[in-house]
Amino acid sequence: MRPSIGLGGKLARLAAFSVLACGPLALAAVILTPSAAPSAPAPSRVVPASTSAAAAGPSGFADLFVSTYLSAGQGTEDSLTPFLGQQVTLSTDPGSRRAQSTVVTALTQVAAGYWSVTVAADVVTKSGSDQGVHYFRVGVQASSASGAGTAAAPAGFVATTLPAEVGPPQTLKPSNLIYQRQIPDLSDPVAATAGQFLTAYLVAGETGPERYTSPGTRISKIDPAPYRRLEVTGVADDGDPSLSSTAVPADGTRRHALAQVQAKDAAGNQVSLTYAMTLTARAGRWEVTDLDPAPTTSSPTTR
Repeated sequence: MRPSIGLGGKLARLAAFSVLACGPLALAAVILTPSAAPSAPAPSRVVPASTSAAAAGPSGFADLFVSTYLSAGQGTEDSLTPFLGQQVTLSTDPGSRRAQSTVVTALTQVAAGYWSVTVAADVVTKSGSDQGVHYFRVGVQASSASGAGTAAAPAGFVATTLPAEVGPPQTLKPSNLIYQRQIPDLSDPVAATAGQFLTAYLVAGETGPERYTSPGTRISKIDPAPYRRLEVTGVADDGDPSLSSTAVPADGTRRHALAQVQAKDAAGNQVSLTYAMTLTARAGRWEVTDLDPAPTTSSPTTR
């Protein structure tokens, strides 16, 4: 549950978003500016702002704005002034709904120093009734003393209007995945290696996965191991369907595999998981070379 944040706390967080977007110099200025009665010595080292600050600033601002907006209502409009820079009038009963959680789902720069940000909010009523996930779009400008600023050096951010509720993102199906050969026999060398490796990687009481990996590959067992049992339910790879599935090819041959598993935790809960991995043939067997960061596609997936 998202804790209640007073106006002072919201203003402090807004200032933090602005400082983050301004980069290391602005961050240093804020940290190193002396106060009238400092309570602690100034830090000796300033941590540089993230290179993603340009995106983090408007995203964080919009996220906090939508959360505040959902809780606001008639008589509490002042809570929105730090975001809008002006007074607004609301007819909603304050506190009649709130965001249990929020996350930014889309960020589009529509002009220099101006973004469209979509925030998904898990909305609940005052009584605790779950209203599901709602999506809100916000226009966010970077502002400076002379007008709209840029992502590189904004003085702060301002929402151009109240949020607009919009529909959810379009539901798509993954495309261009390279795993076209379904392996029907899970004793197939590719499927067997994938299952043995994942069991060693995930299941308590099993030795580590090193014996199933290629020389030089370092993949450590999860500690503590999250599961007690594991069953492979399906494996597909990018092998040639016309070739024998049980034959291990020449050393150095690589194969990309996608393994679906059912794992059981200590409480008996069944968990479905999918792992993408790269295997390399060596000495007549398959070895895991990498746990891929994402399933492999044959071409760019942007559509």
